[in-house]
Amino acid sequence: MSEWYYSQSGQQLGPITADQLKNLAASGQLQPGDLIWKDGMAEWTPAVRVKGIFPESGQPAANVPAAEFAPNGAYAPAAAVSPAYQSAAVGYSQGGYPNQPAGYAPSGQIGYYSATSDIGPRTAQIMSGYPAPTGPRGEWPLSDQHLSQLAQTESHRRCMRGFRSLCRLLVFFLSLASVGLFIAILYAATESRSYRRGEEMFAMVMVLAVYAGFAVLYGFCGAAAMKCRVWGPVTALVFQCIGLIGSLCLIIGGAMSRYDGPPMVISGLISAALVTTFLIITIRAIAAIPRFRASPVWCQEALVNAKL
Repeated sequence: MSEWYYSQSGQQLGPITADQLKNLAASGQLQPGDLIWKDGMAEWTPAVRVKGIFPESGQPAANVPAAEFAPNGAYAPAAAVSPAYQSAAVGYSQGGYPNQPAGYAPSGQIGYYSATSDIGPRTAQIMSGYPAPTGPRGEWPLSDQHLSQLAQTESHRRCMRGFRSLCRLLVFFLSLASVGLFIAILYAATESRSYRRGEEMFAMVMVLAVYAGFAVLYGFCGAAAMKCRVWGPVTALVFQCIGLIGSLCLIIGGAMSRYDGPPMVISGLISAALVTTFLIITIRAIAAIPRFRASPVWCQEALVNAKL
């Protein structure tokens, strides 16, 4: 006959038989929110979720807050759970699982946290190589599921930050080029004002306008991506595709040229390599934005509030 264990006020009790467990439930000594376990179960479970313990199994009882339950058997955040329920969970995170070593907890529960230890073993492993933490250590920790969700959301955000960094780099170089052209135009204005000189200055002014326009455009594209606006990286993608086509034309033209062929081919290859790198970064940002928006809202809030 299976032996059952149950928890009340952070104390592990048992073993008892299934009939004894039902009698405890019928007499009110076992509450729906109390954790129970027997050999073969993956994790400790509220008694109300085990069929046959209470008359209306599978439904939270009236005196058990609904916030204490979550889909797929996961526990809700500690802030939403009653103090008694929290104390039970903390008690089992301290090694209260029968036939298991101290500190053990099944997958999906908080096994690295101990209310009496300084730093849990998993925290110590993650922080290996860092100086000893000096901040508060008593907060209720995040579960494995929460940490996984946060890490996945941050990876999407990292792609968006990469695109913004690319835009900032392009803005920097385009601004330098614009300043250089502006100085060249001022210098040319002091020289002879022949018809040909006027044509050259007009061409320089047009190039200056193009550089300045692209600098402003990339600045807006980078900011838009961080606001989850897909039009930012999509706009950059269009101009990068045009640039890649130009690089390929330069390579083909160099290959067909008799005199300036090698320099043109080399310039085209370098340009194509740079534009291809930009394309990869931009496409990753386009794919990351909808994934970031589909992440849990608390993850989005945490990263945005931390300016990441």
